[in-house]
Amino acid sequence: MSNSIERIEIGQKAGKEKSPLVKVPFSREAVLERFETLRPREKEVARLLVDGLMSKDVAAQLYISPATVKVHKARMMTKMQVSSLQELVFAFVKSDLV
Repeated sequence: MSNSIERIEIGQKAGKEKSPLVKVPFSREAVLERFETLRPREKEVARLLVDGLMSKDVAAQLYISPATVKVHKARMMTKMQVSSLQELVFAFVKSDLV
């Protein structure tokens, strides 16, 4: 059990060796190119999400509604060509963008 927890903490699925939870199937250069297509407000939202804030906290900090944060997240995911918030954050972190 301890070994499984250890694997998950370092980004691996329990029971499988060297299997990352999230794979971003494109290079850092591709991520940078896509990041440049984001609007300034989307980049602000991205930075706060990477910092670990929840959508309602992002909304409060930027003085926008939680629904607007949801729209920004959806647009960022489309522009960055990822299918989940986890992949979006991973792409930003892995590429040192935010």
